[in-house]
Formats: sequence, C-alpha cells, structure tokens
Amino acid sequence: MQRPTEQEHSRYFGQYIALVEDGDALDLMSLNSTRISRLFATLSDEQQQYRYAPNKWTPKDVLAHIIDTERGMCYRAMCIARGDAKNLPYMDEDLYAQHAHANQRPMNSLLAEYHAVREATILLFQDSIPADRQAVIGMVNSNPMSPRALAWIVAGHEIHHVAILRDRYGLPIQTD
Repeated sequence: MQRPTEQEHSRYFGQYIALVEDGDALDLMSLNSTRISRLFATLSDEQQQYRYAPNKWTPKDVLAHIIDTERGMCYRAMCIARGDAKNLPYMDEDLYAQHAHANQRPMNSLLAEYHAVREATILLFQDSIPADRQAVIGMVNSNPMSPRALAWIVAGHEIHHVAILRDRYGLPIQTD
C-alpha cells in the first residue's frame, strides 16, 4: 500500500503519516502488534496505573485509546471505500477514554481486544478494500480523507503513542 498523497488527508493527520517509515504500513502494523504485546505484558500493576501528571492517561488508558482510534479509523475507511458520501463525524478521544474504563480491566483483556482489532484492521486493508478504492476521497470531520491515508494514520498514531509511553512514562520500548 503506497504512502498517501497530501490531498488524501488533512494537514493535522500528516503528523501521524510522517512517523511511518517508507514501506508497507500493514507490515509495520503487524510488527508493532508484537512489540505492543511485549511492552504491555511486562508492565507491573503499578506501571499500568501510572500517570506522569495529574489528569493524564495511564498506560492502560493509552492502550484503550489506541484500540478505539484504530476501530474508528477502520470504520471511516470502510465507509469511504464503500462509497458512503456523508461527512463522517469527529471522535472525541477524551469522552471515549472517560467511558472506556480501561483501568478496571485486566491487561490480558485489553491486549486480547487490541489483537482482535489489529487483525481485523489488517484484513480490512489487505483484503476488503481493493486497490482501486484505496485512494477514493471521502469526508471526515469536513476534511478530505482516503482509506489509504487512514491505514497510514493508524500505523503512525500508534508510533506516536509508543513514543509518549517511552518519553513521558519511562517505559522500556524495544524496537527490534
């Protein structure tokens, strides 16, 4: 899947796409799935509940946010690829986080959901959205968006949050 052009997404989402190295975004998603598992499976209960500042998310909240965002981006990609012409709505990440109750869930439950969503994401972009529909433009929050851009945004959004977990939470991030 080629890197999306600037015409396929709003400037805001370019920050996530820019984080993805050249190559295949789906291959990167598969590789990062393994990295996420290793990272979160090794966190102590104290690390899972850590907040680097008042009112900031815990690592569990961050993982739930990655899941919710990926699920929402995939819904948008499916709608656009299938020809839905309506303007797809904004997703309020803070509202979603508030009602996700991630910190009341066991880590293995969050990781199982993460892997199920990731597998569905890869299958959606790999098999369910044909090449001739990947660059179709739809509207998301009154901005142009293509399914291809949404795949790259999913990959870059995760990279963004893994860097935050490393830099602000001090979590040991492995890159191999």
